[in-house]
Amino acid sequence: MSRKLAFAAVAGRNKEDRRGACQDAVFGKSLNGISCIALADGAGSRRLSGTGARKTVRVVVDHILAHFDLLFEQTWRGDRKEATSYILNLISTELSSDRFSRRGSLEDYACTLIFAATDDDRMLLGHLGDGVAFLVDAQSVEISSQPDNGEFANETYFFTAHDAVEHFRLTATKLEAPVSILLASDGAAVSLLRRADQAVAPAVRRLCEWTASRPRRQMNTALKANLEGVFLHKTIDDCSIAIMADPRLHENRDS
Repeated sequence: MSRKLAFAAVAGRNKEDRRGACQDAVFGKSLNGISCIALADGAGSRRLSGTGARKTVRVVVDHILAHFDLLFEQTWRGDRKEATSYILNLISTELSSDRFSRRGSLEDYACTLIFAATDDDRMLLGHLGDGVAFLVDAQSVEISSQPDNGEFANETYFFTAHDAVEHFRLTATKLEAPVSILLASDGAAVSLLRRADQAVAPAVRRLCEWTASRPRRQMNTALKANLEGVFLHKTIDDCSIAIMADPRLHENRDS
């Protein structure tokens, strides 16, 4: 069954002109019973990284939806490196085409990547760089994938890194019960995860419940308003969230 999706991204308070300045990007789509969401965080020091992030999430979502069965089987049987290498090469090829190379080098488009995709009973989760993936089930909310910040807290890994394939985590899971997934950029994660003890904020489940019960356009608007009105008060960074909610998990809860 298709999941309910919601996603939004807003520019941080450190941008002199916030209009069009957001370097985070989010996207999601459902097709033929498969749903996929993706989030990319453009490198702050790269001048075209916002463009790179926006292209990356669309390329990845379309690829996952078209090849979900193959990617799941590759990952499930242990061929993670083959699957991640292909995804990274696909992003690099797209951003090296004439349309993009006229404006800058591949390094100028550098960004991180998180994505999640599900069908009825299988889930793929990919993660390169910082940001966090949360998994919500009937009993708990947990961190499904931690940020990879490199040697120092303010460093991370982008798809342009020479060792990106080594840091690109890809997992395949067979689901036994309904789950919802929330992806958050490092800026948004400040409001959702307490670093001292890794405690997850109640807002993670609440946002998934809202997504499960509201039309996408309405939820996207509400999510963007929350990012601007609440999340940006706790960070100067760009903030983005992508949600894939299973209505069966939340149908008996108040929204």
